[in-house]
Parts: sequence; C-alpha cells; structure tokens
Amino acid sequence: MRIGYEYMLPGVQDTGVEVAIRELLGALAEQLGDDSIHVYARTSKIPPLAGFRNVVVHKAFLAAMGRPCRILWQQLAAPAAFRFARLSLYHATGYVVSPYHSIPTVLSIYDVIALDRPDLTRFANALHYGKILPQGARSATRVIVPSAYVRERLTAVTGVPEAKVEVIPLGVSASFAVTHRDEVRRRLSRVPNLRGRRYLLAVGRLERKKNLSSLIAAFARMLQKEPKDLALVIVGGVGDDLPNLRRTISEAGVEGRVLLAGRVSEETLVALYNGAEAFVYPSWEEGFGLPPLEAMACGTPVLCSNAGALPETVGNAALLFSPDSPLELASKLSLVLAEPRRAAVLKAEGLKRASSFTWAECARRVAQVYRAVIKESLGACTLARERSH
Repeated sequence: MRIGYEYMLPGVQDTGVEVAIRELLGALAEQLGDDSIHVYARTSKIPPLAGFRNVVVHKAFLAAMGRPCRILWQQLAAPAAFRFARLSLYHATGYVVSPYHSIPTVLSIYDVIALDRPDLTRFANALHYGKILPQGARSATRVIVPSAYVRERLTAVTGVPEAKVEVIPLGVSASFAVTHRDEVRRRLSRVPNLRGRRYLLAVGRLERKKNLSSLIAAFARMLQKEPKDLALVIVGGVGDDLPNLRRTISEAGVEGRVLLAGRVSEETLVALYNGAEAFVYPSWEEGFGLPPLEAMACGTPVLCSNAGALPETVGNAALLFSPDSPLELASKLSLVLAEPRRAAVLKAEGLKRASSFTWAECARRVAQVYRAVIKESLGACTLARERSH
C-alpha cells in the first residue's frame, strides 16, 4: 500500500485532535512497516517519524500559508498531488476532504460540534466545518470517528449511512503513567505559585465548550469548607473564553487560588496529573475526551461531566456530574476529597480503564480500514473492467 496521511493541524491548534493526529501517525508507521506512508504536512520536521524508513514527508507550501490557503490545498491541489504520487488511499485526518479525489479516501471526524453546537466553537470553525464537513463525509469512502456518540450525531445531521462510519477509540500515550512521588515533587517545584499546595486540575484549551467558568464557580463554593491551601490549576492554551474566565475568577474572589498555567510541556503535564487531588473535566460537549483518560493513566481520581461522548469514554471509572450544575460538582468534589476510600476506588478503576485505550490498537484498527477500503476499490475496478468487455 501507498498511504497518504494528512498532517496539517498539528502546530496550528492545541487540542486533543492535534494529539490524535500525531500519536496515530507514529503508531501507524510501526504497524505499516511493509507499506509506505506519504505524509503531507506544513513542515518537514515531524517528531513521531524519526527513524522510520517507510515514511516520506511532503511539505505542502500552499497549506502552510494559513487557513484559506490550507482549504485551497485540501480541496483543489491535493487531488492532483495524490494522483502524481500514485497513492493507494488518502487519509484526511482533520474533518474535511475534497470530493474531487479519484482515489479511495478515509476521513477522520472527531466531533460534530460545528454542526450541533456552533455556539460552542469559534466562528471560523463553525463556518469552515459547518459548510465543508457534511460534503466531505458524504464523499469519503469511509469515515472514522472516535465514539458511537459521534457516529450517531454524524449520521443524524449529515445523512451519511451508519455502515460507512467506523468507530475507533483513540489511545493514551505511554508517557502518561504513575510517577514516583520524588520525581513529581521535583517537576512541580518548577510550576509558579504551586509549591507545597494541594490542588485540583483541569486540562483543556480555554474555550467556551470546556465550561471552565462552572468549574471555577464550584471551586469557589468548595473553598467555604475546604483547607485554605487548596488551589485549582487550569492547563491549556489561550482560547476565546479567557476574558470570561478572568472575570469569573475576579467576581468569585478566588484570585491567587485559580492558576491559569497556560500550555506546559508533556513532562510537566504528567507531573501535574500525578500530583493532583482530583482531575475535573466539566465540558459541555466532547466527541471523545482524552484528558480524563490521561489523568486516569496517572492514577488520579476523575470527575467528568455527563455530556457528549464523555460517559462512553470514561465508563464507570469516573464520577459523573451535570455540566449545568456547579452545586452538584462542588458536592461531588467535596466527597472525593473527604473520603479517601472513594478516591482510591476511582484511582483503581481509572487505571484499569485507561489501560484499555492504546495507540497501537487504534493504529491496528485504522490499518484494517485502509486494507478493507483498498480491497473494495480493487474489487470495484475489476468488476467495472469485466462489465466493459
């Protein structure tokens, strides 16, 4: 097989989608050792590919010039480039694919928030994906989604047949694991204003769908009963909700207690997961939800909203709450902090749950989709030739 793989979003966004595209590529390079992978990217420097001889990186200069140019490349330039490269199949990993391809295409769609809840996403994303995603889903040979929830919503809003949509859960990187206390302490000593403090942790880009203002409200309510040294650490890149979060922090009177840590290295993130009293994910809508699983893999009790695909992802290994109720969240957080036995059960169940999601398994199943699509394509070509004679 000669597989084309789109690598346009990593480096543009700071989301779980970026992580998924990067981690899957590295796992596929191992899985497809006898097949060549042609990676189409904005840059020739792709960390997961070091040492893989079966990978060829093509720098798409036009796509590197911003979103409008990336759209032009995806819709018009890419089909010609793939014919020239004699690809067997192309995997469009970032929500959209051109309907003009003459080769089989696999499309990854991680959520349909742009269609279901445009109010929770950036205007540019709602406009871009809202217009192009349904067209690409209908034209793709096969669509891969990370959860049954996304499959149900995708088929409902686009009319794509359910049989065409393959559910393949994402994986958890082996980097996220229980770490020795001394190492955690050493790494956390570098985090400003955190030394020696107990803390809750939230991870996610500072955007509206993450519902972090509700978490801050719940945290402020908790502080009426909890120890004074308790902090809330929020890790994530700047998004459209930052001004609202700063205003919420000020109005709740929790300045100095809520630490907006921004983006951190993976090493620091692992330490933050390990050191947290609990991890909280209050999102209003998710197509999968990687951070709760990463926290579980680090042995941290997880509290998670019951919205979108999150109940499907965390199973029975997290304490669920309504994203619309800061009061319920505050109550359940207090339970976890006050009852070590409950926290220990969540930790044990979380470790077990996270271990069932690996990038190797994700890549194995994606490779199966590749082979099935190519086999179907070859069969269709043979049948067409027989009919022409």
